Amino acid sequence: MANEEHLAILRQGVRVWNNWRMCNPEIIPDLSSAVFDRSDTIFLNDLDLFEVNFSKVNLTQTKFIEADLSEADFSEAILNGGDFSKSILSGAILNRASIESATFIGTKLNKAKINYSNLLNSDFSKAKLVKASLCGSSLNNSILEGADLSEALLIGANLSKAKLVDVKFLGANVNEACFVEAKLINTEMCRVQALGTDFSQSQFTGVCIEDWNVNRNTKLQDIDCQYIYLRSGRKERCPSYGDFSIGEFSKRFQVTKNFVELTFYENVPWKAFAHAFYESNIQISDEYGGELFLREYKILDDGLVTIKVSHPSNANSDMIKEILEQKTFEFELKIAQLKGEMKAKDAALATMFERLLSAPASQFNYQIQAENVQIGENSSMSGDRNINTGGGNYIESNTGTYVQGDYFSMSQDLTQAASQIQDLIEQLQKRGETIDFAQEQVAKDMADQAKTNSSVKDKLLKWGQSVGDATVSDVVKGAVKLAIRSAGIPLP
Repeated sequence: MANEEHLAILRQGVRVWNNWRMCNPEIIPDLSSAVFDRSDTIFLNDLDLFEVNFSKVNLTQTKFIEADLSEADFSEAILNGGDFSKSILSGAILNRASIESATFIGTKLNKAKINYSNLLNSDFSKAKLVKASLCGSSLNNSILEGADLSEALLIGANLSKAKLVDVKFLGANVNEACFVEAKLINTEMCRVQALGTDFSQSQFTGVCIEDWNVNRNTKLQDIDCQYIYLRSGRKERCPSYGDFSIGEFSKRFQVTKNFVELTFYENVPWKAFAHAFYESNIQISDEYGGELFLREYKILDDGLVTIKVSHPSNANSDMIKEILEQKTFEFELKIAQLKGEMKAKDAALATMFERLLSAPASQFNYQIQAENVQIGENSSMSGDRNINTGGGNYIESNTGTYVQGDYFSMSQDLTQAASQIQDLIEQLQKRGETIDFAQEQVAKDMADQAKTNSSVKDKLLKWGQSVGDATVSDVVKGAVKLAIRSAGIPLP
């Protein structure tokens, strides 16, 4: 209950109250549960209200404009429709208060405690809530545009449909908070803790998520997001150009338990890994109807580098890891060969042989073509004869024949040339080669001819320009794309 003496002094007016406060700084006024009428509240914003106890009072539609309410206690108070614009509420206590449709424009609420309070439809535009605590509070439909909630606690808070444009959540804890249908455009979420937070159906364009912490219980479904930033200061736009397709943001950043971790020593062979990742993604998409996504890249203290890749839930993690590692190794070998780095090639071959020797024979069936020598499981080494036939090379070996394509005489229309390219790939498959190897061999032939024949190079360029729209198989498209990269042809 309110202290009657304090209440009597208050009702004597502003001058008497302020003089009493000045002469008695050690006294904390107790106005808790006091009943105020309209005449009492008219002059409250002119009073010295530092540390005043207003708990459980009804101050509906009271104006505290530019008032100093630092460390005041409004616990369980009724402040609906109140106006606290540009006032100071730093360190104030507003726990379990009813503050619906109130105005806090430009208000300082740093370190304020506003836990489990009703703040529906309130306006906190440009308010300062640094290190404030709003755990469990309801801010549905509230406006917080330009507000600063750095290092604030909003655990379990409800901000559904709130307007949060240009808000700073730097280092804030929003674990298990609800942002459903919230407008989070250009919000700073660097170092935010968002475990189990629900961002479903929110507007997320321009948000910075540098070092944010989410888990598989964080909901990112149906988010409207054109692009984000990976570094503060609107740096490292993602995607670097263009916009996310519908649902792409959620696919990229939704944490999943379906992932593999690849480990590299000292550095990552990025060119080889990029090719391997691209090819593996095509294979995984065809077989499992989903995609691979790069989730994390870390440089560890001991010189190790780890890359975390997520995959479709219906795919086997061990199999995915094996595919990525094997394809990365294969592309490392090809790159070394193209550069003429024979030492690197020999070291790579030695590594492959060590892997073959250490693995059960039932798990692997490699066919390696090193220059013109073929090595296969349960096979002996044998040299191939290369015979020039004018339009292409006729290669004879103990596994059959293969005539390299005469790309000079093929049509410039990829749709028409596709059947010939497909035939070349199938020739190699009939020799026992895998479809990947066959595709890569045909691509190499195309690239080699393009490097020595400008007409073939021009034709390959036109194929590349139309490959996205052409009605041809993915295998042929892949061969053309590989050939263009190997030949070093830039697409416009």
